[in-house]
Amino acid sequence: MCPYTFRAQSIVPLHLSGTKYCAPTPFGHKVLCPYTFRAQSIVPLHLSGTKYCAPTPFGHKILCPYTSHYLLDTLITSKTRIKLLLRFFLNSNTSSYLRNLETDFEESTNSIRIELNRFEKAGLLVSGKEQNRKVYKANTHHPLFPDINNILRKYVGFDKIVGNVLGHLGSVNKAYITGDLAKGKDAKSINLYLIGTELDLEYLKHLISKTQTLIHRDIRYKLLEEHEEAEFLRANPDAFIIWEGGGR
Repeated sequence: MCPYTFRAQSIVPLHLSGTKYCAPTPFGHKVLCPYTFRAQSIVPLHLSGTKYCAPTPFGHKILCPYTSHYLLDTLITSKTRIKLLLRFFLNSNTSSYLRNLETDFEESTNSIRIELNRFEKAGLLVSGKEQNRKVYKANTHHPLFPDINNILRKYVGFDKIVGNVLGHLGSVNKAYITGDLAKGKDAKSINLYLIGTELDLEYLKHLISKTQTLIHRDIRYKLLEEHEEAEFLRANPDAFIIWEGGGR
């Protein structure tokens, strides 16, 4: 058995990873492969504890260790830029000004201003005056806005909540997010409010538990009756909807 696999036309020794999966070699037989392909490169499996099925160039599937959270951090190395994307593009109703961002981000005004100017120059942000302050908001008409929003929903795990929880509970009418994430701040927990009837609570608890493991965030959920929605929205003006009826 050959201890090597190909990595972008070079050879990678198998001992570099503790997790191994079968992959064919150029010699016609199979070896245990510690790498998966992603975006035409290979990533070591030991870098993440969470694994998802992904196709390989060889036509079969192996486990991919990367989460959307890790991938965004890899693609965008500026922490300030990621914070700004979350602030404005996760919940498009969010607006903010420079001093407020400086306090929340705990970063220098200058570094934040540089990124804000870049975003505004690219047309991703729009600005206006409120009480002599320049207030920024996402440009929802920008052609890239839906794509950025979708990436961020995956980054925080909303896609897994919709696909693994809400998609399996046919009686959920609406799902809202509140708390820090609703305000565009990264958080280790997600406040999820479900409006529906005759929900299977045991099944819901099971789905929530599995999804928490996938997204590495706690999911705090609460059930609401339909007649409670208006009062809930008045008490939580930052709440935004991630699911409605047959999906969103």
